[in-house]
Amino acid sequence: MFGFAGSFIAKNKGVTQSTGFWLGFFLGPIGLIIVALLNPSSVRRINVSDQFDGDRDLLSDRYQLWLTKKYDIQRNDTLGRYVVGDESFINLEEALKDADRREDIQNEKRQDDADHAATVKKRVGYIAAACLIGAVVIFAGKLVMNYIDHRKAVAAADEAVAMVRSELASVLASAHLPLIQSAKMTQSDYQNDMPTDEVKELGFITSTVEKPTGQLEDSCSIGSGTVQMTDFNGKSVWFSSSDTPEKVRSFYVNELEKAGFTKAAEFHGEDKDRVEYADKTHVVFVNSSLIEGSTNVGICVLGRNEMDKALARKNDYDRKMKDLQAQSEAAQKRLEMQLKENQRLLDSYQ
Repeated sequence: MFGFAGSFIAKNKGVTQSTGFWLGFFLGPIGLIIVALLNPSSVRRINVSDQFDGDRDLLSDRYQLWLTKKYDIQRNDTLGRYVVGDESFINLEEALKDADRREDIQNEKRQDDADHAATVKKRVGYIAAACLIGAVVIFAGKLVMNYIDHRKAVAAADEAVAMVRSELASVLASAHLPLIQSAKMTQSDYQNDMPTDEVKELGFITSTVEKPTGQLEDSCSIGSGTVQMTDFNGKSVWFSSSDTPEKVRSFYVNELEKAGFTKAAEFHGEDKDRVEYADKTHVVFVNSSLIEGSTNVGICVLGRNEMDKALARKNDYDRKMKDLQAQSEAAQKRLEMQLKENQRLLDSYQ
Protein backbone atom coordinates (compact mmCIF):
# COMPACT_ATOMS: atom_id res chain seq x y z
CA MET A 1 0.00 0.00 0.00
CA PHE A 2 2.80 2.46 0.91
CA GLY A 3 4.64 1.52 -2.30
CA PHE A 4 1.70 2.55 -4.52
CA ALA A 5 1.17 5.69 -2.45
CA GLY A 6 4.85 6.59 -2.93
CA SER A 7 4.53 5.98 -6.67
CA PHE A 8 1.51 8.31 -6.85
CA ILE A 9 3.30 11.09 -4.92
CA ALA A 10 6.41 10.70 -7.09
CA LYS A 11 4.34 11.03 -10.26
CA ASN A 12 2.82 14.30 -9.04
CA LYS A 13 6.27 15.59 -8.01
CA GLY A 14 7.79 14.83 -11.38
CA VAL A 15 10.03 12.17 -9.86
CA THR A 16 10.35 8.68 -11.34
CA GLN A 17 7.52 6.49 -10.06
CA SER A 18 9.83 3.55 -9.34
CA THR A 19 11.79 5.74 -6.89
CA GLY A 20 8.59 6.62 -5.04
CA PHE A 21 7.36 3.03 -5.06
CA TRP A 22 10.50 1.51 -3.54
CA LEU A 23 10.91 4.26 -0.93
CA GLY A 24 7.29 3.76 0.16
CA PHE A 25 7.53 -0.03 0.02
CA PHE A 26 10.64 -0.32 2.20
CA LEU A 27 10.27 2.69 4.53
CA GLY A 28 6.50 2.98 4.83
CA PRO A 29 5.20 6.37 6.09
CA ILE A 30 8.76 7.71 6.43
CA GLY A 31 9.40 6.77 2.79
CA LEU A 32 6.33 8.80 1.73
CA ILE A 33 7.76 11.83 3.56
CA ILE A 34 11.09 11.38 1.74
CA VAL A 35 9.34 11.17 -1.66
CA ALA A 36 7.38 14.36 -0.85
CA LEU A 37 10.68 16.19 -0.14
CA LEU A 38 12.35 15.13 -3.40
CA ASN A 39 12.71 17.62 -6.27
CA PRO A 40 12.67 16.49 -9.90
CA SER A 41 16.13 17.99 -10.33
CA SER A 42 17.45 15.89 -7.48
CA VAL A 43 16.70 12.67 -9.29
CA ARG A 44 17.03 13.69 -12.95
CA ARG A 45 20.09 12.50 -14.85
CA ILE A 46 21.89 15.13 -16.96
CA ASN A 47 22.01 14.36 -20.69
CA VAL A 48 25.66 13.94 -21.69
CA SER A 49 25.00 15.59 -25.06
CA ASP A 50 24.07 18.82 -23.25
CA GLN A 51 27.64 19.21 -21.98
CA PHE A 52 30.80 19.93 -23.97
CA ASP A 53 33.28 17.08 -23.61
CA GLY A 54 36.43 19.15 -24.14
CA ASP A 55 38.08 22.41 -23.07
CA ARG A 56 35.73 25.35 -23.33
CA ASP A 57 37.93 27.64 -25.40
CA LEU A 58 36.17 30.29 -27.49
CA LEU A 59 39.11 30.21 -29.91
CA SER A 60 38.40 26.51 -30.56
CA ASP A 61 36.42 25.90 -33.74
CA ARG A 62 35.01 22.70 -32.23
CA TYR A 63 33.68 24.55 -29.19
CA GLN A 64 32.29 27.35 -31.38
CA LEU A 65 30.43 24.83 -33.54
CA TRP A 66 29.07 23.07 -30.43
CA LEU A 67 27.80 26.41 -29.01
CA THR A 68 26.30 27.32 -32.35
CA LYS A 69 24.43 24.05 -32.54
CA LYS A 70 23.30 23.94 -28.93
CA TYR A 71 22.04 27.51 -28.70
CA ASP A 72 20.89 27.61 -32.33
CA ILE A 73 22.98 30.72 -33.16
CA GLN A 74 21.81 32.08 -36.51
CA ARG A 75 22.27 35.30 -38.45
CA ASN A 76 19.02 37.19 -38.93
CA ASP A 77 19.23 38.63 -42.42
CA THR A 78 16.50 41.17 -41.69
CA LEU A 79 18.34 42.60 -38.69
CA GLY A 80 21.78 41.78 -39.95
CA ARG A 81 22.58 40.48 -36.44
CA TYR A 82 23.29 37.15 -34.75
CA VAL A 83 20.48 35.80 -32.54
CA VAL A 84 20.95 33.80 -29.31
CA GLY A 85 17.66 33.00 -27.63
CA ASP A 86 15.74 36.29 -27.42
CA GLU A 87 18.82 38.47 -27.73
CA SER A 88 20.73 39.65 -30.82
CA PHE A 89 24.37 40.64 -31.29
CA ILE A 90 26.22 42.67 -33.90
CA ASN A 91 28.67 39.89 -34.71
CA LEU A 92 29.28 36.19 -34.19
CA GLU A 93 32.03 36.76 -31.65
CA GLU A 94 29.63 38.56 -29.29
CA ALA A 95 26.96 35.90 -29.84
CA LEU A 96 29.42 33.14 -28.94
CA LYS A 97 30.50 35.02 -25.81
CA ASP A 98 26.84 35.23 -24.71
CA ALA A 99 26.35 31.53 -25.41
CA ASP A 100 29.48 30.76 -23.39
CA ARG A 101 28.07 32.91 -20.55
CA ARG A 102 24.83 30.96 -20.73
CA GLU A 103 26.83 27.74 -20.59
CA ASP A 104 28.55 29.02 -17.42
CA ILE A 105 25.14 29.60 -15.88
CA GLN A 106 23.94 26.14 -16.90
CA ASN A 107 27.10 24.53 -15.56
CA GLU A 108 26.62 26.29 -12.25
CA LYS A 109 23.01 25.09 -12.19
CA ARG A 110 24.12 21.56 -13.06
CA GLN A 111 26.62 21.65 -10.23
CA ASP A 112 23.99 22.97 -7.83
CA ASP A 113 21.61 20.22 -8.97
CA ALA A 114 24.32 17.60 -8.55
CA ASP A 115 25.19 18.93 -5.10
CA HIS A 116 21.52 18.97 -4.15
CA ALA A 117 21.03 15.44 -5.48
CA ALA A 118 24.06 14.26 -3.51
CA THR A 119 22.73 15.97 -0.38
CA VAL A 120 19.28 14.43 -0.85
CA LYS A 121 20.81 11.04 -1.49
CA LYS A 122 22.94 11.36 1.62
CA ARG A 123 19.92 12.46 3.68
CA VAL A 124 17.82 9.62 2.31
CA GLY A 125 20.64 7.26 3.24
CA TYR A 126 20.81 8.73 6.74
CA ILE A 127 17.04 8.51 7.13
CA ALA A 128 16.95 4.96 5.78
CA ALA A 129 19.81 3.98 8.12
CA ALA A 130 18.07 5.70 11.03
CA CYS A 131 14.81 3.92 10.19
CA LEU A 132 16.61 0.59 9.97
CA ILE A 133 18.44 1.21 13.22
CA GLY A 134 15.20 2.41 14.82
CA ALA A 135 13.37 -0.70 13.64
CA VAL A 136 16.15 -2.91 14.98
CA VAL A 137 16.20 -0.99 18.27
CA ILE A 138 12.40 -1.22 18.58
CA PHE A 139 12.46 -4.94 17.76
CA ALA A 140 15.35 -5.59 20.14
CA GLY A 141 13.69 -3.41 22.77
CA LYS A 142 10.48 -5.37 22.42
CA LEU A 143 12.40 -8.61 22.82
CA VAL A 144 14.18 -7.25 25.88
CA MET A 145 10.93 -5.96 27.41
CA ASN A 146 9.22 -9.29 26.72
CA TYR A 147 12.16 -11.10 28.32
CA ILE A 148 12.06 -8.79 31.35
CA ASP A 149 8.27 -9.18 31.62
CA HIS A 150 8.61 -12.97 31.41
CA ARG A 151 11.38 -13.05 34.01
CA LYS A 152 9.26 -10.90 36.35
CA ALA A 153 6.31 -13.27 35.85
CA VAL A 154 8.57 -16.27 36.49
CA ALA A 155 10.00 -14.61 39.62
CA ALA A 156 6.47 -13.96 40.91
CA ALA A 157 5.52 -17.56 40.07
CA ASP A 158 8.65 -18.84 41.85
CA GLU A 159 7.59 -16.88 44.91
CA ALA A 160 4.04 -18.28 44.72
CA VAL A 161 5.35 -21.84 44.30
CA ALA A 162 7.75 -21.36 47.22
CA MET A 163 4.87 -20.06 49.34
CA VAL A 164 2.71 -23.10 48.53
CA ARG A 165 5.64 -25.43 49.29
CA SER A 166 6.14 -23.63 52.60
CA GLU A 167 2.44 -24.01 53.47
CA LEU A 168 2.55 -27.73 52.70
CA ALA A 169 5.74 -28.19 54.73
CA SER A 170 4.21 -26.26 57.65
CA VAL A 171 1.13 -28.50 57.77
CA LEU A 172 3.26 -31.65 57.68
CA ALA A 173 5.70 -30.24 60.25
CA SER A 174 2.82 -29.97 62.72
CA ALA A 175 2.85 -33.78 62.74
CA HIS A 176 6.68 -33.93 62.69
CA LEU A 177 6.73 -35.00 59.05
CA PRO A 178 8.89 -33.62 56.23
CA LEU A 179 7.78 -32.77 52.71
CA ILE A 180 9.26 -35.43 50.45
CA GLN A 181 11.94 -34.04 48.14
CA SER A 182 10.22 -35.44 45.06
CA ALA A 183 7.14 -33.30 45.75
CA LYS A 184 6.15 -31.16 42.77
CA MET A 185 4.06 -28.03 43.14
CA THR A 186 3.25 -27.93 39.41
CA GLN A 187 2.80 -30.30 36.49
CA SER A 188 4.34 -27.85 33.99
CA ASP A 189 7.75 -26.34 33.31
CA TYR A 190 6.42 -22.80 33.66
CA GLN A 191 9.91 -21.28 33.61
CA ASN A 192 10.65 -22.38 30.04
CA ASP A 193 7.63 -23.84 28.27
CA MET A 194 4.76 -21.51 29.17
CA PRO A 195 3.65 -18.13 27.70
CA THR A 196 4.05 -15.12 29.97
CA ASP A 197 0.30 -14.52 30.34
CA GLU A 198 -0.26 -18.09 31.55
CA VAL A 199 2.66 -17.79 33.97
CA LYS A 200 1.04 -14.66 35.43
CA GLU A 201 -2.27 -16.48 35.97
CA LEU A 202 -0.57 -19.10 38.24
CA GLY A 203 -3.12 -21.68 37.10
CA PHE A 204 -0.35 -24.25 36.72
CA ILE A 205 0.12 -24.58 40.51
CA THR A 206 -1.61 -27.87 41.31
CA SER A 207 -0.53 -28.32 44.95
CA THR A 208 -2.94 -27.09 47.62
CA VAL A 209 -3.62 -26.95 51.34
CA GLU A 210 -7.26 -27.70 52.14
CA LYS A 211 -9.55 -28.22 55.12
CA PRO A 212 -11.64 -31.39 55.44
CA THR A 213 -15.14 -30.99 54.02
CA GLY A 214 -16.93 -33.96 55.58
CA GLN A 215 -18.31 -34.86 52.17
CA LEU A 216 -18.64 -38.42 50.94
CA GLU A 217 -15.65 -38.10 48.60
CA ASP A 218 -13.48 -36.39 51.24
CA SER A 219 -10.42 -38.58 51.91
CA CYS A 220 -10.02 -37.01 55.36
CA SER A 221 -13.48 -38.11 56.54
CA ILE A 222 -14.68 -41.41 58.00
CA GLY A 223 -18.16 -42.81 58.29
CA SER A 224 -20.73 -45.30 57.08
CA GLY A 225 -23.22 -44.81 54.35
CA THR A 226 -23.97 -41.13 53.85
CA VAL A 227 -22.84 -40.09 57.35
CA GLN A 228 -19.31 -38.65 57.22
CA MET A 229 -17.30 -37.33 60.18
CA THR A 230 -13.90 -35.69 60.49
CA ASP A 231 -11.80 -33.11 62.32
CA PHE A 232 -12.92 -29.91 60.62
CA ASN A 233 -10.00 -28.05 62.21
CA GLY A 234 -7.53 -30.39 60.54
CA LYS A 235 -5.78 -29.83 57.22
CA SER A 236 -4.78 -31.83 54.18
CA VAL A 237 -2.01 -31.29 51.65
CA TRP A 238 -2.13 -32.38 48.03
CA PHE A 239 0.77 -32.54 45.60
CA SER A 240 2.29 -34.68 42.87
CA SER A 241 5.54 -36.60 43.05
CA SER A 242 8.14 -37.84 40.62
CA ASP A 243 8.41 -41.03 42.71
CA THR A 244 6.13 -44.05 42.42
CA PRO A 245 3.10 -44.29 44.76
CA GLU A 246 4.74 -47.20 46.58
CA LYS A 247 7.92 -45.24 47.18
CA VAL A 248 5.98 -42.26 48.54
CA ARG A 249 4.00 -44.45 50.93
CA SER A 250 7.16 -46.25 52.04
CA PHE A 251 8.86 -42.91 52.72
CA TYR A 252 6.04 -41.61 54.89
CA VAL A 253 5.57 -44.91 56.74
CA ASN A 254 9.23 -44.73 57.70
CA GLU A 255 8.93 -41.06 58.75
CA LEU A 256 5.74 -41.72 60.74
CA GLU A 257 7.30 -44.59 62.62
CA LYS A 258 10.41 -42.51 63.32
CA ALA A 259 8.12 -39.80 64.74
CA GLY A 260 6.46 -42.30 67.12
CA PHE A 261 3.28 -43.00 65.16
CA THR A 262 1.72 -46.44 65.12
CA LYS A 263 -0.45 -48.05 62.51
CA ALA A 264 -4.15 -47.32 62.96
CA ALA A 265 -6.24 -49.14 60.38
CA GLU A 266 -9.48 -48.85 62.35
CA PHE A 267 -10.51 -45.57 60.66
CA HIS A 268 -10.98 -47.09 57.20
CA GLY A 269 -11.06 -50.50 55.65
CA GLU A 270 -8.15 -52.01 53.78
CA ASP A 271 -6.99 -49.83 50.88
CA LYS A 272 -3.80 -50.51 48.91
CA ASP A 273 -3.38 -46.80 48.18
CA ARG A 274 -3.78 -45.63 51.81
CA VAL A 275 -1.82 -45.93 55.05
CA GLU A 276 -3.16 -44.67 58.40
CA TYR A 277 -1.09 -43.84 61.48
CA ALA A 278 -1.79 -42.17 64.81
CA ASP A 279 -0.02 -40.95 67.94
CA LYS A 280 -1.39 -39.28 71.07
CA THR A 281 -2.16 -35.99 69.34
CA HIS A 282 -2.53 -36.65 65.60
CA VAL A 283 -4.07 -39.00 63.10
CA VAL A 284 -2.43 -39.06 59.66
CA PHE A 285 -3.89 -40.52 56.47
CA VAL A 286 -1.46 -40.89 53.53
CA ASN A 287 -3.07 -41.47 50.12
CA SER A 288 -0.77 -42.14 47.18
CA SER A 289 -2.04 -43.35 43.81
CA LEU A 290 -1.21 -43.24 40.11
CA ILE A 291 -3.57 -41.04 38.08
CA GLU A 292 -2.96 -40.53 34.36
CA GLY A 293 0.67 -41.52 34.70
CA SER A 294 1.41 -39.15 37.60
CA THR A 295 1.75 -39.95 41.30
CA ASN A 296 -0.83 -37.95 43.25
CA VAL A 297 -0.35 -37.62 47.00
CA GLY A 298 -2.82 -36.48 49.65
CA ILE A 299 -1.92 -36.36 53.35
CA CYS A 300 -4.50 -35.57 56.02
CA VAL A 301 -3.21 -34.24 59.36
CA LEU A 302 -6.06 -34.47 61.89
CA GLY A 303 -6.48 -34.07 65.66
CA ARG A 304 -6.53 -37.36 67.61
CA ASN A 305 -9.29 -36.30 70.02
CA GLU A 306 -11.64 -35.19 67.26
CA MET A 307 -10.95 -38.29 65.20
CA ASP A 308 -11.50 -40.56 68.20
CA LYS A 309 -14.87 -38.86 68.70
CA ALA A 310 -15.60 -39.27 65.02
CA LEU A 311 -14.55 -42.91 65.20
CA ALA A 312 -16.81 -43.45 68.25
CA ARG A 313 -19.73 -41.90 66.37
CA LYS A 314 -18.91 -44.05 63.38
CA ASN A 315 -18.77 -47.20 65.49
CA ASP A 316 -22.01 -46.24 67.25
CA TYR A 317 -23.62 -45.64 63.88
CA ASP A 318 -22.29 -48.95 62.59
CA ARG A 319 -23.68 -50.77 65.68
CA LYS A 320 -27.06 -49.19 65.24
CA MET A 321 -27.05 -50.12 61.58
CA LYS A 322 -25.99 -53.63 62.53
CA ASP A 323 -28.79 -53.87 65.12
CA LEU A 324 -31.31 -52.60 62.63
CA GLN A 325 -30.05 -55.11 60.11
CA ALA A 326 -30.32 -57.91 62.68
CA GLN A 327 -33.85 -56.82 63.66
CA SER A 328 -34.82 -56.68 60.01
CA GLU A 329 -33.42 -60.15 59.37
CA ALA A 330 -35.19 -61.50 62.49
CA ALA A 331 -38.49 -59.98 61.40
CA GLN A 332 -38.01 -61.40 57.93
CA LYS A 333 -37.29 -64.81 59.42
CA ARG A 334 -40.40 -64.69 61.67
CA LEU A 335 -42.48 -63.68 58.69
CA GLU A 336 -41.19 -66.57 56.66
CA MET A 337 -41.91 -68.98 59.56
CA GLN A 338 -45.47 -67.63 59.94
CA LEU A 339 -46.07 -68.05 56.23
CA LYS A 340 -44.88 -71.62 56.41
CA GLU A 341 -47.16 -72.30 59.43
CA ASN A 342 -50.15 -70.80 57.63
CA GLN A 343 -49.43 -72.90 54.62
CA ARG A 344 -49.20 -76.05 56.79
CA LEU A 345 -52.60 -75.33 58.36
CA LEU A 346 -54.19 -74.82 54.96
CA ASP A 347 -52.76 -78.07 53.76
CA SER A 348 -54.15 -79.93 56.86
CA TYR A 349 -57.71 -78.71 56.24
CA GLN A 350 -57.66 -80.01 52.75
